[in-house]
This record gives sequence, structure tokens and C-alpha cells, in this order.
Amino acid sequence: MALSLKTALITGGAKRIGAAIAKDLAGHGWKVIVHYNTSEAEANALKQEIVSSGGIAEIIKADLSDQHETDTLIPQSVSLYGPIDCLVNNASQFEYDDIKTVDWHSLEKHIKPNLCAPIMLSHAFVEALGPRQGTIINLLDQKVINLNPDFLSYTISKVGLLALTEMLALGLLGKVQVCGVAPGITMISGKQTEKGFAKAWKATPLGLSSTPQEIAAAIRFILET
Repeated sequence: MALSLKTALITGGAKRIGAAIAKDLAGHGWKVIVHYNTSEAEANALKQEIVSSGGIAEIIKADLSDQHETDTLIPQSVSLYGPIDCLVNNASQFEYDDIKTVDWHSLEKHIKPNLCAPIMLSHAFVEALGPRQGTIINLLDQKVINLNPDFLSYTISKVGLLALTEMLALGLLGKVQVCGVAPGITMISGKQTEKGFAKAWKATPLGLSSTPQEIAAAIRFILET
């Protein structure tokens, strides 16, 4: 373990891709703060796994669709380990809708945690940095450059997050490195069956897609360059 003595906050870090990112960074010397909303058991188990492996980890609960709880996430993180060096906006609401079923509720349910929260967390992250430099990494989706009509609200939120990534990269040039990672088909989601997942995986140009560990390695590559 090459200790970096740096701290990363990973939203939605208790399970799936977020957990893979947390374990990878912790295994390479980062202090990790795992944000969760409803996955308390998974967050505690992940913390124990990281700590028992010699890593450093803490967990924080916050509902990213709630303004107050979102606004307190960065200050709480700073109170644990001091200034945050990396913010990984990974948390995401993912439920099916399309133009026939979309309504105000489904739009708000996706836009708030998937786009509004990353905007405000990025703002708070930059404010807390002071004169230091840092990194923001946004988890996007291959759908942002491969548009199709399903998962309308989710896709719109991710397209907005892509725009945010580009705008922040320009606006924070020289102070904060801002990058996006847009995975392809990686894990079974929603009502997808194992058979359907395998079929979609094989339909990709290479006949395979990314794994959570590969996504975590890509994020670490960004942080090490």
C-alpha cells in the first residue's frame, strides 16, 4: 500500500460500483468517506472490510434529494479527515420511464440526486479546498453519447451531468481537475434478468463490457496522472 494521505468522498459508495471505487482507493492508501442513503448495512460492512484490510474509512448518511442533507455532506466529511482531495459523484437514481410515463415526480426523483446534488457538492468541495488543488470525478453513462428513448429522466440527468463536467473543467482549469467516466453495461440493473444482461453484454462491439474493478482502476488512473 502506497500511502497517499489524501481523502476521497464517494457518493453512493456503499455498494455496486461505488463500493468497488472505495475499496480500490482505500487499498492504495486513500482515506475514503463512503456516503450512503438507505444502504446502512452495506456501508457498515464495507467500512469494516476496508478497516480490517488496513485501510481507513468512514461512512456518512445523507439523502441527496434533500437540500439540507446535501449541503451538510462536505462539511461533515471535512470534520472527519480535514480537507477533501477528491469528490466522486457516483450516487445515482435509476428507474424506468419514457415519454409516455414520465411525470413531474419521476423527473424530480432523478434530477435532484443525479444532477442538482453533484452541482452543489462540487460548489461546496471547491469552497472547502481553499488554495489547495483537487479532483472531481463524475460517473456518467454510455447512454449520454448513445441516446435511446428509455430511462428518460435518468438519461436527461446524466446528459446534464456531462455538461456540468465540461463546464467545470473549463471554469476550474488550473485549480481542480474535473473528469467524467462513462461506463458501458457493467452490472444488472432494475428489472433486468441475468439472461438479458448477458445478451446486452455480448451485443457490445467487443462482446464484453466494463467491470466495477476496471471503473475503479480508471478513476485511480485519473488521480495518479
